[in-house]
Amino acid sequence: SQHPTAFETLTLHKNAPVSSAENIFYSLLNLANISMPTYDSTKSYASGAFKSSSQLMIGENKAILKPEQVK
Repeated sequence: SQHPTAFETLTLHKNAPVSSAENIFYSLLNLANISMPTYDSTKSYASGAFKSSSQLMIGENKAILKPEQVK
């Protein structure tokens, strides 16, 4: 279909790398149909405009780490 449902869109992005801190907030706004001036559809994995983002974690001493740096 031209306009996939939220379920279909989520299924398309199910294996895409996401950053929970960055993507969950925007995805919940999208699914709840809540708009705000700073909403960015490329950060919502429920959006057709979604773009994968870097996965980052906070480690010891508040260091920002990529997944491959975590053992």
